[in-house]
Amino acid sequence: MMRVVLTVAMVFFSLATCRLAWASPVTYDFTGTVTEVDPSLSGIFDTSQTLSGSFTYESSTAGVLFGSEASGFSNYVMALTAFTMTVGSYTASCIRRIERPRFLSREGGY
Repeated sequence: MMRVVLTVAMVFFSLATCRLAWASPVTYDFTGTVTEVDPSLSGIFDTSQTLSGSFTYESSTAGVLFGSEASGFSNYVMALTAFTMTVGSYTASCIRRIERPRFLSREGGY
């Protein structure tokens, strides 16, 4: 009985003193100069323009390793949470929205 009480007490104190680890979003800002424009976009963009923007990713996202540590790469699925980019008067952006999964059904089931 004493052993059970000591085990429960150790687990309780371990959990009570445990700190939660929270990952922080990491944001990178970037700026550059357009150095080349595809001919099909030459009416919209030119090499005198500045490109600027930012992106944010969730630092706690687990990566999936393809290949080896020495010569492979990792894919961080759903890590990007925000992106914006401006070239001249053109702006592109996206924001990842996390929603609950939706279950679709049709009459008669699948």
